[in-house]
Amino acid sequence: MCLKMVKSYHRELLISAKRNKESCHCLSKELGTSRCYKMKVILLENLKKIGSIGEVIEVKRGFGRNFLIPNGSAILATPSAKKVLAENIKQQVVKDKKVIDDANKLAKKINSLEIKIKAKVGEGVKLFGSVNNINVQKELAESGVEIDKKSIMISGNNIKQTGKYTAKIRLHREVIFDFPFEVVPEKK
Repeated sequence: MCLKMVKSYHRELLISAKRNKESCHCLSKELGTSRCYKMKVILLENLKKIGSIGEVIEVKRGFGRNFLIPNGSAILATPSAKKVLAENIKQQVVKDKKVIDDANKLAKKINSLEIKIKAKVGEGVKLFGSVNNINVQKELAESGVEIDKKSIMISGNNIKQTGKYTAKIRLHREVIFDFPFEVVPEKK
C-alpha cells in the first residue's frame, strides 16, 4: 500500500515537472530566448557591469527572478513592456535635445569668461596649499555661472604652481569642453 503511494506521488511530480518545463519553453519562445535558464529583462536603473537604464539584457533566471525584479532594478521584457520602453525612449530623446541645447548655451557663456584664481604664493611660483575644482567653481559662481563642483575635472587634481591651466567641464554626457583659467599670485 505504501509503495503505491510513493509511486503515484513520484509520477505526479514527473508530470508537474514536465508541465513546468513546457511552460518555461513557451515563455522563453515568447520572449525570444532559446534556452530555458535565461530570461530577458529591461533595466530600470544603472547597474555596474550589467547595463544602463532602458537596456534589454539577457540574464540567468535566478538572478532576474530573485534579485533584479524584486529589488525594482528590472522588469520582465514582455512585448508590451518593450513597446512602452520604445515610447519612453522617443520622449527622452526630445527632452535630451532641449537639455543639450541649454548645456551648449551655458558652455558658450563659460568659454567667454576669463577666470583668474588668486592664491597665496611662497617662493617663486610655488603656492601655499593648492587650487582644485572647488576654487574654479567659486570663481565661476562669482562670475554668475552656477555649476556643480563634480562637473569640473582638473588633470592632476590639484594645482601647486601659478600659471595657465585647463579644466574639463562636463555639463552633459555629450557636452564636455576644455576651459582655460589662470592661477595668479594674491596681492598683499
